[in-house]
Amino acid sequence: MSSFKNIFLVLLIAVVVSGCSSAKIRPMQVQNSDEASKIVVFRPSVLSAMFNDMIVAIDGNEVAVLQNEEFVSALVAPGTHNISVRGTAGFESDVTVNITSADTLYFEAAGSVNNVINFIPGSVLLKSNFYIEPANSFESSGLSEVSISYK
Repeated sequence: MSSFKNIFLVLLIAVVVSGCSSAKIRPMQVQNSDEASKIVVFRPSVLSAMFNDMIVAIDGNEVAVLQNEEFVSALVAPGTHNISVRGTAGFESDVTVNITSADTLYFEAAGSVNNVINFIPGSVLLKSNFYIEPANSFESSGLSEVSISYK
């Protein structure tokens, strides 16, 4: 019986580790502050997904890792940009936006409990694992800011 527990423990660890993917955070290009626009991605507290990191990418460049109650602000050039979030299990969601000069756009990003149980067959059918969607406003009180590196 003890060997069964050991085998089960090894399999459980293998499943959890294989579901994790590391972020490849890279600095963003510095923008002229007179023309720069701002993209803010925030992650509210979601109890069911609190153990899952959320990797934020802008135009395919991973810029930050958000946990519950965190946000990131990124200065970008005016124009079309793709903003995506990816969970530690690889599930992702994205949105493409056109931002004008000196404008600020807000996006809420969150995950569901499915990312915790993604290795259970059919769990991805329950509801979206991760989403990112435009938000009308943003209240930073109670949230911590994650810094972005610029090159």
